[in-house]
Amino acid sequence: MNKNLKNLLLTPFNILYRISPTLTLRILFRLKLKSKLDLKNPKTFNEKLQWIKLNYKNQQLCELVDKYVVRDFVRSKAPELLTRLYWNGYDANEIPWDELPDRFVLKVTHGSGYNIVCMDKNKLNKKKCILQLNKWLNEKFIQCYGEWFYGVVPPRIIVEEFLDAGGGRVPCDYKILCFSGKPKYVIVDTDRFSGHKRNVYDLDWNFQ
Repeated sequence: MNKNLKNLLLTPFNILYRISPTLTLRILFRLKLKSKLDLKNPKTFNEKLQWIKLNYKNQQLCELVDKYVVRDFVRSKAPELLTRLYWNGYDANEIPWDELPDRFVLKVTHGSGYNIVCMDKNKLNKKKCILQLNKWLNEKFIQCYGEWFYGVVPPRIIVEEFLDAGGGRVPCDYKILCFSGKPKYVIVDTDRFSGHKRNVYDLDWNFQ
């Protein structure tokens, strides 16, 4: 769906959310999943996510969802996992293009999908990138979704190293879903920028 149309359709829900976040999430849950949201005794993963949005107000979430600030957390736990950071700032017009390598990744830190993968700096349309990055910086998350922790930290642009899985391919993306601190499932994203696919497995790599 077109983003502008989506924002327009969700405007009444954004207004309702300011009055009653719980009612808003109940209605959206019913519309999206065709079932009643049980917040008193949530059982499914989707139900528990909605409960967390309403009841779990740990301010550290604001830092963990920001792609730049979270680097300090990762550095304190497993610094070897950090990618190389070439630059960060609040205005795409200030990106030092001449100082960057031939390949890199541009990201805006407060969202999902706000990425530009550069495979050849000489072929990159820098003007178009600047316009897109600055546009992303000004985008706000849809309030009625209840994801209050996004955008609390002022968003910025980061330029990171390109991770090559061989032949210029982007590596697979692995996400570990933990429940009560214990890993239970693995989400694997492949071909993220060309025919994105996602599979879910248990810890024995059985397809779910």
